[in-house]
Amino acid sequence: MIPCGGRDERTCRPNEVLHKAALPHCLEGTVVTKVPSDIRAVGEQGVLTVCWESEQVDFPFVFLRGHCQCAHCVNEWTGEQILELASIPPDIVVEKMELVGSYAVRIHWSDSHSSGLYTWERLWELRAGL
Repeated sequence: MIPCGGRDERTCRPNEVLHKAALPHCLEGTVVTKVPSDIRAVGEQGVLTVCWESEQVDFPFVFLRGHCQCAHCVNEWTGEQILELASIPPDIVVEKMELVGSYAVRIHWSDSHSSGLYTWERLWELRAGL
């Protein structure tokens, strides 16, 4: 299990932090590209704050939800976006987050969507679109 906020769980509630240091010990010595040092859902500001060694990025919740790449949001065969951006509630929030292996975070959104994974590489790429 990966501790979060002092608890032995794989999940975080809003305003708690997922720490790089909490990654499983079997990953020690493994080179992972651009692994964030901290991830925090800041509900009052409507952003997911992701910290890397070189920078901190605040991703608006609506922006991240709109960039989900799961099969419910993007056609697996064509890559065409299925999710209509206008359908995303402007007040969407993160209900909880959980680490997925050593490479991603799963976000449980207030619109009941939770099937998308946001890999570290994908988050790094998305920062350029802000």
